[in-house]
Amino acid sequence: MARDSGMVDLFSKVAWGGVWGAFLFLIPLRKVVARWWVRALVYGCGPSLVQILVVFPLTTPYGVGGVGLGALTPAFVFVFNTVGWSIPAYAYFRLHGFEDVGRASHSRANADDALLPS
Repeated sequence: MARDSGMVDLFSKVAWGGVWGAFLFLIPLRKVVARWWVRALVYGCGPSLVQILVVFPLTTPYGVGGVGLGALTPAFVFVFNTVGWSIPAYAYFRLHGFEDVGRASHSRANADDALLPS
């Protein structure tokens, strides 16, 4: 029986998304960076750097950064991983009351540190 490459690709994306999502809780940036969205941008740099420095050169013919696809490909990767992945993921976790590991792993957010302005 032939493998469905679409399902394998989807599983790979879901699995790696979970790995990077778990990474979100391993670095306690709350002690260093006060703004939640700045922390989200920092977290988005990890998957972006892996895509640019590992995935593109090792699995595609487009070279480091995927510049064979276009000169703006590295910028697109950074924007997509921060605006399209890390900020929404971080916002979701904050809205549901999860905190960084450095403070409390499973507690509700404080009212003075809310995601949305009052």
